[in-house]
Amino acid sequence: MKQINKTFGYVVLIVGLALVFTGFFLLVPHDKRTDVFWLNLATVCLVFLVLSLTELGLFGINFDFEKQLGGLGIRIIFIRLYSFLALLIIALGYFLELQFRYQFFFQLLAAFLILIGYFFSQLSSSNVLEVQTEQDMWRKGKVDILNALNQFEILFTMDSTKWSGEKQKINFLKEDVRYLSPTNNQAAADIDSEIISTIQKAFTIASNNNGSGEEVFSLLSKCEALLKLRKNTYSK
Repeated sequence: MKQINKTFGYVVLIVGLALVFTGFFLLVPHDKRTDVFWLNLATVCLVFLVLSLTELGLFGINFDFEKQLGGLGIRIIFIRLYSFLALLIIALGYFLELQFRYQFFFQLLAAFLILIGYFFSQLSSSNVLEVQTEQDMWRKGKVDILNALNQFEILFTMDSTKWSGEKQKINFLKEDVRYLSPTNNQAAADIDSEIISTIQKAFTIASNNNGSGEEVFSLLSKCEALLKLRKNTYSK
């Protein structure tokens, strides 16, 4: 479906450009095809091309939507503003009979506007991506702890009565993890790593012994104490 929509978009683009060329050459007599005529033709084609690339989603092969999402709104605003100004300059040039050099100068100013918009959109996208990457790194410890705790689900599905104590402990730990706040503090990351390794050790012992034991319960209690320290010290 996505490929069909994209193909349809390219068809609209090609047909639209063909209509623009046809309209210009049919409506403008040969003797009036001056430099202003070619400038206006090029400007309308550029406006239609740029609008098609954005409104129809024809961003190109190398467009990375996730990386550009942060600046997409800024880019669309500048593109629409440029399109309006470019067409306005054409209309004013026609009614005011402005010379070619003035119209060309104002079109260059309008084109410069879209370059500024592209710069700001790229800057915004880079900032959003950087913040997202940083936040993902901060959340990694919390996610890894939950993944380690979820390992115990394998044991619980075998015999829920045998692992009732451990299951209750794991549920308490999962509830505590919910209140952990992402942080870039190295001491908090060290605690997260210790919690993860302790949980994995408890799971390994429980799996090898095929039964509950004081050592497993003791390790889970240690994780509970570490989580409490982590939550009270580094969480909001």
